[in-house]
Amino acid sequence: MNSARLRLATNPLTLNCHFARFRCKVEELVAALVHEGDDYYDARNGCPRDVNKAMACYRKAADYGYHWGYYNVGKCYLEGQGVPKDDDAARKWFRKASAMQNELAKVRLQELGEA
Repeated sequence: MNSARLRLATNPLTLNCHFARFRCKVEELVAALVHEGDDYYDARNGCPRDVNKAMACYRKAADYGYHWGYYNVGKCYLEGQGVPKDDDAARKWFRKASAMQNELAKVRLQELGEA
């Protein structure tokens, strides 16, 4: 690699720009996981209803720290869809989503008796 390319590749402004674009792409992909999960959960866009596949998508999104992933995993536990019904597990996932300012998770926590 010539020195001009090396300087360009290690320039902090260039690296920040590349990182920001990469981060946006990752966020888009993780959001797409939630949408795919919704398609399976609600049997839409040509997907058959499959709560196990929906839960798998939501868990992957949650593994990436995405608040809608957290929320939907909690919803599945609350409703017993794709996992055994477990209000304590639902609270745990709703708390994670709520900590990321997910308003629906805050509502669900209130419904479950948490302030």
